[in-house]
Amino acid sequence: MIPLYELKFATLILSPHAQPSERKVHEALASALPVSWFAWHSLKIHIKAGEFSEADFVIADPGRGILILEVKGGIVRKQDGVWLQNERPMKMPPLDQAHRFVRILLGKCKERELVPPVAGVDVVFPDTEFEGQPTQGDLEGLVLGARELPYMEELLPGLLERALPAGMRRRPSPEWTAFLHALWCESWPAAMNFLARRGVGRALEGLRLRHGDR
Repeated sequence: MIPLYELKFATLILSPHAQPSERKVHEALASALPVSWFAWHSLKIHIKAGEFSEADFVIADPGRGILILEVKGGIVRKQDGVWLQNERPMKMPPLDQAHRFVRILLGKCKERELVPPVAGVDVVFPDTEFEGQPTQGDLEGLVLGARELPYMEELLPGLLERALPAGMRRRPSPEWTAFLHALWCESWPAAMNFLARRGVGRALEGLRLRHGDR
């Protein structure tokens, strides 16, 4: 596992394939993230053959829990019970994908015999301006729009607190943040140490000898 103190140098790296809406949220987070917090963009988890779940942004407060930020670009609105994104019906409501990712992530922690932290979800509409929060039960107080992005530093702690399940606290395994970073995978492969390089050299020499004997 990666030592916790090293994570602050590697988090919040933007994927080169990021959508413009995700770039706006990344820019806001880059200057807003508290010193002790970590964040990852486009964290994916393999589920089964040909399927994976992805979170746009995963934010970790080591002392409190995880916040999953789902980003919906374009103009977002709801009409006649249907969520629209640039006037096209969404495939699923704004937070459904984030809730699914949380279930899969917590399951992944348990597979590794880690006690997971508590987790919550929020959604960001970085291209949509609005005055009042949606009154939909699972969204009220959990939506950021274009007007809020410049104030992310002030809003983020409260957003996390509102998103986390009320009254639920548990002591997670100390290495859970390093586990998230490993899932995101900053770099691969790692440089081999001397003993590993020597072992590979011996294996290649053995192959050459066997091939020469034929």
